[in-house]
Amino acid sequence: MPETVRDRTVAWTAGGLGALVLAFVAPIGLASAEAVGLAEIAAGGRRPFAEAMPLPDLLARFAALIPVGHLGMRAHLVAVLAGVLVLALMTPRTAETIEAGPAWGWAGALGLLALSRPFLDAATVHPAVAVDLALFVAATRLAAAVHTNAARSRAGLTLAFLCGLASGGGWPVRIALWPMGLLLALRALRLGHRWPLWAPALFGAGWLPLVGSALASEPAPTITQLFARIFAMPAGVAASAAVPGVAIAVGEDLGVLAMLVAALGLWTLIKRPGPVLSVSVMMWLCLVVAAAFAGTRGLAHVAAVAALAAPVAAGVGALSQVFGRARGAVALVVAVIVVVPAAWAGVGGALAAPGRRAPGAIARRLDAAVGARGNPVRVAPAAAADAAYTAR
Repeated sequence: MPETVRDRTVAWTAGGLGALVLAFVAPIGLASAEAVGLAEIAAGGRRPFAEAMPLPDLLARFAALIPVGHLGMRAHLVAVLAGVLVLALMTPRTAETIEAGPAWGWAGALGLLALSRPFLDAATVHPAVAVDLALFVAATRLAAAVHTNAARSRAGLTLAFLCGLASGGGWPVRIALWPMGLLLALRALRLGHRWPLWAPALFGAGWLPLVGSALASEPAPTITQLFARIFAMPAGVAASAAVPGVAIAVGEDLGVLAMLVAALGLWTLIKRPGPVLSVSVMMWLCLVVAAAFAGTRGLAHVAAVAALAAPVAAGVGALSQVFGRARGAVALVVAVIVVVPAAWAGVGGALAAPGRRAPGAIARRLDAAVGARGNPVRVAPAAAADAAYTAR
């Protein structure tokens, strides 16, 4: 099988399996207040610019055009599909798999991500975090491609557009993408390529969702408020507790075995530097640290878990190499051992959450808050909606 076809097959397989997992747990997120707000936007509602989520709101309006299914569930698909896209984009190419670890190692790493509590929380409850992560993962793939071959104009211009879209995302995503995108464009321009001259136009086009969100807000923001949202750093948390707090939380979610395998894999990769430890690693590190310092714990947690994919895969490979011809079977066993504790904490904890296993009541709550399609009503504040749901 040609390498390109194999890469696409593996990516589609990973995305399909991830879609099955998220389809099983996705209704859990319908019980959250964020699902009500997104359903309101899908029904044509407005909210203040300070509470707006430009990219998820835009995608929710497009989801409302689908003539099949419950309006709230269609809007909720924004987070689910973003999670599926993350899994598909995190699937390495064949060359990267050989560099970082065996196939079973990467299967275990992706399973660890897909079944972990931070990822399930983002892909079922927090659409803004899921969309930010999908945008960032796509940008890292493009940045690695441009870094490897600066003549790839399509990848470079697409990266410029995604950097523009980051204006409507979270502050940590902008911090992680904009400096690297600028450096790669300047490097390509210095090497004599012409595509960086068109990059500012694509970067500006990426701002359209943010501008549209500002115009659709109620009340509309001033220019000062618009630029303050883009460039001002959030209040955040104490620097001394930011990164250690994220590390402790991730360790609790993944378990001791996964962290030990990731530590072994990280040591393996440090001894064997290559494409895995280049632009992508710097961008992941920047995202995790920026999200931790900004107090965006959800994004920091899921980004840290996703950043451990390559170390986990390499760690599984390092352990399996000791067993010679049996390394394939050993890699499979180690991958399962690594994934099970995280899956127990992620899927088990989500399904055991009280009040989140009644799809009928959830749908009635959304109907009461948003109204039937074609006759939308204003959504009650999140606290009132949650109180009404609890009373049912």
